[in-house]
Amino acid sequence: MLRLTSAVGLGLGCAAIAFGLEANAIGEPAQPFRVEYRAPASCPDEASLVSRIRARVDVRTARPGEPITTFDVTLRNEGDKIVGRIASTGERSEPTSREVSGTDCSDVVDAVALIMTMAIAPGARIAPSAAARANFGSMGNPNTPDIAPPPMSEKPEPATAKPSDAARFRFLASAQAEATLAYVPTTVVGAGGRIQMFRSASYVGGPSVAIGFVSVPSIERQMDVGRASLGFDVGELFACPLSFAWSRAVTFLPCGRIDVGRISATGMDIPNAHSESLLWASAGVLGQIAIVPVKPLVIDAQASLIVPLTPYKFIFKDDSVIYGAQSVGFSTSLALGVMFL
Repeated sequence: MLRLTSAVGLGLGCAAIAFGLEANAIGEPAQPFRVEYRAPASCPDEASLVSRIRARVDVRTARPGEPITTFDVTLRNEGDKIVGRIASTGERSEPTSREVSGTDCSDVVDAVALIMTMAIAPGARIAPSAAARANFGSMGNPNTPDIAPPPMSEKPEPATAKPSDAARFRFLASAQAEATLAYVPTTVVGAGGRIQMFRSASYVGGPSVAIGFVSVPSIERQMDVGRASLGFDVGELFACPLSFAWSRAVTFLPCGRIDVGRISATGMDIPNAHSESLLWASAGVLGQIAIVPVKPLVIDAQASLIVPLTPYKFIFKDDSVIYGAQSVGFSTSLALGVMFL
């Protein structure tokens, strides 16, 4: 939805006062005006802006030297938004300015045309287009009193979602480092990658699913009866049904996770030493905090509670347990990724 930058209902009335024009209502002689217009090539041109004004009120281009307000309109891209600035200099050279913003350049131009129309003919009954029936607000002095907008001659049409506001799929590819205390009685650190798919109208948000992997280098343990080494690879799957936007750049996602992996252990310096490889699985819950410092980069941190579903033990002779799964484990990870699509 197109937005202006302050409270509902103030902007149009305040624009008429702030621009300081005394214009006649529709039906009176054409009102003179002058405009200087600059916009990206992808936006409607000056002729389109003028035609939208004329669709609401009878206007004509001011003659050279005619004392009338000059409107200076500039549209610019700011990230995924278009910002329109309307500056004016009145007959007494008093400068005023307003800003409007939205995701669709045509809608922003329509809002600019509506504000200019209200300034040119403040007493006219003006029916804005459906695209311009957004929440208009005051952008000037916060102490300006509330002024109701003029009555509309049309019935409001139901709002419809723009394609930019509809939910869409986005993918985040990340490299991650993970520290885990769950598979052996010590903290191990591994590295891997992850692909996460979001379906949301926002840049980062749920619901989402992710698949990834972490590989942990072999670790070694020394005992009186010999030595043993162990390494494992982990495949991760997690799903986040909800998301909570803490700010424009920070989002929290509560998720569930399932891990499947293979543990390989090798005995050394003992009689009849051999190697063994086991499949295992675990489940748990995690919290993910995603931070967008600058698009398309995303930094996310995770903390998990893990419960092994396949307990195991690696034993030397005399029931000497070398490695064994924890009953409950913990995991933390830090990832840096790039959003695409």
